[in-house]
Amino acid sequence: MNKFYSLLLNSYAGLFGRRPKFGNSEEFFAAVEALTAALNAAGCGASAVSVKKGYGCLNGLTDGWALFLEHLEKAEDELPPQAPPEDRKKLRELASAARYAVYHPRG
Repeated sequence: MNKFYSLLLNSYAGLFGRRPKFGNSEEFFAAVEALTAALNAAGCGASAVSVKKGYGCLNGLTDGWALFLEHLEKAEDELPPQAPPEDRKKLRELASAARYAVYHPRG
């Protein structure tokens, strides 16, 4: 994902972002682990490694979520064209949730 598009998307998410579809953190973390396994099974090892590295950055702070988001965007860029569409969709859902955590105003 190029930097300009990422900036626009993140700005939009900050202003108009919707709550992620995940009901709680356990559901979210289970989705991350399931996606990592699915990417490995589909032969998308580089993307799986990026997701796993980003997952390790989560520390409860916004900075950790921002690093996780960067790794998810990198993972999407690394997906080969033949990657299963449902894996791409799940990756985007996780990125949307991370984007919400980073850019949605608190208050």
